[in-house]
Amino acid sequence: METKNQDEAVFNTYRSSAYSNHFTVPPDGLSGGLALSWKSSVLLDVLYSSPNIIDTCITNHNKTFFVSYVYGAPRKEERTAFWNKLSELGAQRQEAWLITGDFNDLLNNSEKIGGPLRWEGSFLAFRSFVTQHGIWDLQYSGNSLSWRGTRYSHFIQSRLDRAMANLAWNEMFPMGRCEYHRFEGSDHRPVVTLFDTNLLKKKGVFRFDRRPWKKPEIRNLVAEAWQNQPFDPVLAKIGRVRQKIAEWTKLQNLNSKALIQTTQVELEDALSASPPDQNLISSLQQTLIKAFEEEEQFWRQRNRIQWLNSGDRNSSFFHAVNRGRRVQNKFSVIENENGVAVFDEPQIVQTISKFYQEIFSSKSCGDLRVVQEALSPKVTT
Repeated sequence: METKNQDEAVFNTYRSSAYSNHFTVPPDGLSGGLALSWKSSVLLDVLYSSPNIIDTCITNHNKTFFVSYVYGAPRKEERTAFWNKLSELGAQRQEAWLITGDFNDLLNNSEKIGGPLRWEGSFLAFRSFVTQHGIWDLQYSGNSLSWRGTRYSHFIQSRLDRAMANLAWNEMFPMGRCEYHRFEGSDHRPVVTLFDTNLLKKKGVFRFDRRPWKKPEIRNLVAEAWQNQPFDPVLAKIGRVRQKIAEWTKLQNLNSKALIQTTQVELEDALSASPPDQNLISSLQQTLIKAFEEEEQFWRQRNRIQWLNSGDRNSSFFHAVNRGRRVQNKFSVIENENGVAVFDEPQIVQTISKFYQEIFSSKSCGDLRVVQEALSPKVTT
């Protein structure tokens, strides 16, 4: 947070709170100044600090991750240096990383109301940073237009404050989210980030696996399950086939990734043996080739883009695309018909179900007298 106060004033504010540890960056005159406070139960190391950034490494509940608390450069001419420094901190950072605070910048014109539109080039530095480091906005509740003020006689509301994280952080905290609270004593809304790790395990959805479809066992299994009760409805037959395939799959070793790893170790031992067993080497090489092909079939089926058409074969980018899609598709917060945010999965399911039930439920036509009065009685032959 921007304190606009000297360190002693900040310490007096936190002296009676539960946050016994403090770190501050003094203000420059009447502007700037950063303050960070945390409980003694949290292990926090400050890695870097400046008037715009406090970069930390946090360990809590056996989880270690990075958090950068930011106060973006308020002047346009300083923003490039701010984004460059933040990019430098995250250049080699593959671990879980959360960035939160007052960014003093926007991603596009849809994040502001009032005042003249900004030209598209002014968003480039922020957009480039987001793309380069693969970070997303956390799902949120509340009004995201977190700042309000007047500029040159224009009343403006903007989304200057936010919480963003990379893929590793979203996987570590799958139900993580942020909340925008009411304006209280400041022209900025407080933004609270919730590190919620409670995620209900869902029953797996049956999806046909392409890898074993050429195996004669599968073909025989499908034919047997389909013809077992020839007069059953089609849906019943499909359900029976699905059940048989699922039971057969559980009994097979279809984990091609594990097979690749074990075969690579065995092949390395065979190639290093003296004298080498050429038959064993050839057999292991064929097994490895087949395992790679099955692994590519598996991931080709998982992904929505035709990534193999461009020659990309099982890359880290491809796997990140799949994991990132899961992060973006998750529901961690939704508002009910009264505008109240709900977070628990059972309540989210209930809210969605109720919404669609009301859409597809018939309602009475109400008072028909208005319609009847508008019609002229007439008897036709």
